[in-house]
Amino acid sequence: MKSVLNCLLCFLITFVFMIASLLVTAVIPKDLIQKKSEESAQQLMRMDTHFYNVIDGSPGRDTPRVGDFSKMDQYADAVSLSMAYYIDPAHPLKSILWANYYNGREDTEHRLDTMNESYALSVKGNTEPNTEYLRYWHGSLILIRTMHVLWNYTEIKTILGITLAVLLAILLFLLLHHGYRAEAICLGVSLFAVSVWFVPISLEYVWMFLLMAVISIFAVRTCISGKSERLGLLMFLSGMLAAYFDFFTTETITLLIPLLLSIRILGRKSSEKKLWILSLNCGLLWGIGYIACWAMKWIFSAVVLHETVIPLIQHYFLYHLGALDEMTALQRIQYSILRNLWPLFPFGYGTIGAVLFALCALAFIYLVLQGKLRLKQSIRKSRILLYALLGVVVYLRYIVLRHHVYYHYFFTYRAQSASILALCFILLEVMELAGRGKSEPGENTPLSLDRQSANESSTDESSGPST
Repeated sequence: MKSVLNCLLCFLITFVFMIASLLVTAVIPKDLIQKKSEESAQQLMRMDTHFYNVIDGSPGRDTPRVGDFSKMDQYADAVSLSMAYYIDPAHPLKSILWANYYNGREDTEHRLDTMNESYALSVKGNTEPNTEYLRYWHGSLILIRTMHVLWNYTEIKTILGITLAVLLAILLFLLLHHGYRAEAICLGVSLFAVSVWFVPISLEYVWMFLLMAVISIFAVRTCISGKSERLGLLMFLSGMLAAYFDFFTTETITLLIPLLLSIRILGRKSSEKKLWILSLNCGLLWGIGYIACWAMKWIFSAVVLHETVIPLIQHYFLYHLGALDEMTALQRIQYSILRNLWPLFPFGYGTIGAVLFALCALAFIYLVLQGKLRLKQSIRKSRILLYALLGVVVYLRYIVLRHHVYYHYFFTYRAQSASILALCFILLEVMELAGRGKSEPGENTPLSLDRQSANESSTDESSGPST
């Protein structure tokens, strides 16, 4: 009962904070953001296309190609900038809920080809918003509008990129400082595989990685300090914030990466049963927070706006779920997964990726043939199954939202960073360096993470998260 009350209290406090933050942002006078908004519009107008690969400058988004790991999405960014600009201080609450913007492609009198042009025309004061984006919270508008008081589009992306780099550095340092070197290496590999350094090239991509880094830092510190009972509430909050800031990009990383790191750390003393309960509780609480936050946006909007919001969101959800698809479900699932695999390292890196991957594979084979790397004598099958199931969650999400991830593969593919992290942890469960016995408690090596034997791990007790 106490844990339920804690979640309800957390939900109410967070919900009030979400609304209050947007309202405070809404009352910022447009004059204060006008200059930087004009600069942002000029920067977007330098490109005559919504999508292009930074690595080689090639435009387009529909056909997968080498370099898609660097694809910039200026369409979504132009929409976000336009929504931030059109927030009306005179009607703040209705304005933040409707999230209106001007889309020149919907203007029958003065049709424009790109959202870049639409935004540029908007900041000149020659248009009125003609499109709503009510179905999402758009919590990122808090930062976008506020930061436009001082900085333009490019400067904001730079600041957010530096912030992400600092947060990931803190997370890696935290793991290394406490002796979890292998976890840090595996996390680095998973981020490398999704080209994390290109995440800040679009505002749309960065929010979930920022949230993942923050939640992971708190999760790691919680586990190291022996307060794992707080993980459940942390994941509940993570789910709410993911729904608040995201619009179907890589929201699952805010659950899976912190949870996978927590399992590795708690695996030193916790029994397999405790780890499974922890994972189930955290997953359920994250899901409840995520869905409840979505539902509150629509319920609150219906009450305040006196509108039936279901018709406004129904079409889009049926579309994303593939209910209006011209392909069969099996075909769309197949193509969606393949397209999301394409930008990963090494596939999306062309010849360079193939060479680097081949060198890594040869090094691995060499270590095995030389007897320096071998299978562990005692393999915790239950732990491997847990990692595998968590890693598969990403692909279940791809199946459910198959139509969405098919067209937006160039950013949804980064959700696989969690799957790659799970795969790395599975490898660490089955392989070890030759000539090393059972790892001592607290000992951490790059390829062997058994801090206690499998028998010790199955008998020790630790508390799981509250539900």
